[in-house]
Amino acid sequence: MKTRFTNLLFVVPTRNRADLAIHAVQSVLEQGHDEATVVVSDNSTVDAESATLLEFYQKSSNDRLRYMRPSEPLSMTQHWQWAIEQVLEQYDASHFSYLTDRMVLRPGEVGKLVELAKSHPLKVISYNHDRLVDHMRPIRVEQSAWTGEVFKLPSSTLLNLTAGAFLAVPALPRMLNCMAPRSVLCAIHERHGNVFNSVNPDFSFCYRCLELEESILYYDKSPLIQHALHRSNGASLERGMPNRDHVDFLTHVGEGKMTQFTYVPQIRTVGNTVLNEYLLVKRQTKSVKFPDVDRELYLESLAGEIERIQDATLKADLWTVLNTHGYVRSKHRMARLKWLLSRLRSPRSILNALLMLSTSSFGGAIWLALAHRTGIRPPRLNRLEFDTVEKALSYAVHLSPRKARTPGHLYYLGKPSSLQRVT
Repeated sequence: MKTRFTNLLFVVPTRNRADLAIHAVQSVLEQGHDEATVVVSDNSTVDAESATLLEFYQKSSNDRLRYMRPSEPLSMTQHWQWAIEQVLEQYDASHFSYLTDRMVLRPGEVGKLVELAKSHPLKVISYNHDRLVDHMRPIRVEQSAWTGEVFKLPSSTLLNLTAGAFLAVPALPRMLNCMAPRSVLCAIHERHGNVFNSVNPDFSFCYRCLELEESILYYDKSPLIQHALHRSNGASLERGMPNRDHVDFLTHVGEGKMTQFTYVPQIRTVGNTVLNEYLLVKRQTKSVKFPDVDRELYLESLAGEIERIQDATLKADLWTVLNTHGYVRSKHRMARLKWLLSRLRSPRSILNALLMLSTSSFGGAIWLALAHRTGIRPPRLNRLEFDTVEKALSYAVHLSPRKARTPGHLYYLGKPSSLQRVT
């Protein structure tokens, strides 16, 4: 088993999104790094899409690009598993990552990721991503605070956050936001019989990884830019407005399997599908590392997701379901607020928490109360607006917020002084 770095291999799994996949591939190849390889795994069902990808590959003169295609279309999870089996067998890489076709890498970041893999060849290294909210107009660019530092995070810390229904944690390693050594992938396969399983292959990997590994490393930066939300299965589910990709996704998995292991399986939201993977791995492994999910925080998390659904009929139906499971708005929101306050250690962490709350289900109410009682107004959020995708993507790729002096934005991981920095 490899104990040193040899090559970083990016798998680009794609299905009927040839134009996006080509953009993702180019974001790696244009950086010209000899120690990074890209393998496009084409799971398309439309012949024209496959033809476009194959033509792009055949015309490319870059020997760091490869193309492969399963013998028949697969579900998302089956495709991810098929692809990882192929690359583990056919390529001599030491490190692997999935670059989804709706993400691009910022210039210079391939070299930085290679450098990190060389310095820590046996560790899973996760990182953040920024995004374009480009399914509506005007287009917004949302960028995260960052320090560029690397932190060692105990798996128990990340598992405790999930048990507390705090799911917006960039550090959770999901293969599409991390580099995994061959040794870790093989260990997961040996323990479970595959690397990816269930409905959400990214979170299936995440919790299997955290069960096996005592810690991971987190690169506190956003090497990736996510875009094309109108083609996103998850964003479609979040809005409660199915797009063609979500409909295609459901034809292979069925709605019932998305949340079958959760406490309120009738509510099919992004967060509840994540909890489904956590609870499934907890059940399968019987590991004491997985705390029980806090029911009050879980119900409040579902309430926040329901509030963001745009389909009025679906939204009303889900509220009815949640209320039948004992949800009481004032009680459960107070539980969430108490949990959040328990994580705050400094004025900077409080400010970052308020920024996060500004876009949450009850953040608006908090800001209104502050404004009414104290005159304090919310700070301008980092949501720059553009009239075209090209302008927004160009900005996001080439410019990022000013480097933060302290990791106060990671307040949910503990006091900044207690975070273990890695050199």
